Parts: sequence; C-alpha cells; structure tokens
Amino acid sequence: MNTSYEITTAQAQDVDALVATFAADMNTPNREHFQRKLNTHVSEAGFIMFLAKTEDRPVGLTCIQHEDRPPPDLPQNLVVELQGLACVRQLLVHPDFRGRSIGEALITRAELWARETGHPGCWCVTHRMGDWYVERFGYRELSPVKVKGANKHLMVRH
Repeated sequence: MNTSYEITTAQAQDVDALVATFAADMNTPNREHFQRKLNTHVSEAGFIMFLAKTEDRPVGLTCIQHEDRPPPDLPQNLVVELQGLACVRQLLVHPDFRGRSIGEALITRAELWARETGHPGCWCVTHRMGDWYVERFGYRELSPVKVKGANKHLMVRH
C-alpha cells in the first residue's frame, strides 16, 4: 500500500472518488446528502476543500469556510468571539490511513488558507476528537453545544 500522499485543492471532478472512498457503507439518502455537501464545498464561493490523496485515490479531506453561522442558542458573547474566524466544516481520514499525520496536514493547510485570506483563526464543532484539536493544534474548547440534539464541542483557535 502506498503511504505517501499530497494535499491538493479539491475540484468538482474529485467528488465521485471522495464519495466512493468515504460513503461506500452509507445508505442511499446519507450518501446522496454527503455528495451534495461535497459538491457545495467545491463549487460555492466562500468554501474551499482540501484533499489528501495517494497516487491512486483520495484518503482524506477537510473543508473550510470563510465564515459560518454559529451553533444555535450560543450566548452572544461567544458569537462575538467567532466573528471573523474561518470555520472548519469537515475532517475525514480513511481508516486505513489514520495515524499517519494526514489529519494534521489537512488542518494545517486549512489554517494556512484561513490566514492567507485574512482570518485571525478558525473554529469548528466536533462530536469527537476535541482533545485531538487541543493536543495537536492548540485549539481550546469554547463551549459545549448541542447540534441537532447531539452533544458536541465548539473549538476555537486564534
């Protein structure tokens, strides 16, 4: 198995391979929703998606957005803290490629894009891996949040 990878900007023609890699076990409605989301991330202004790929297939992705609405019911003082920050929307690494710093490389590339486009930092909502963002990147948990009934963590890095 090839273990080297490169980080590139995802294009529309990458979406089918990403869906095949990351949504193969999803039921049809979830797979279609995932495909629509990826199409949005590669085609709409304000989004950019980076992908990690080996010679023959994608193995990871992250999407970052110029700005996004904060989670619902967030106190105003926390909403203010998110203003001007880019939002990391997704981070996926294929299970066969985890533990090889691919997630780190993707987040590092997304944060570089954020700085290059004038954002002083990034935020994200994660249901798992909050400690990973703290340990690897110096994010801090701004607040626990509920999104669609699920307990999640609002993470921020300036």
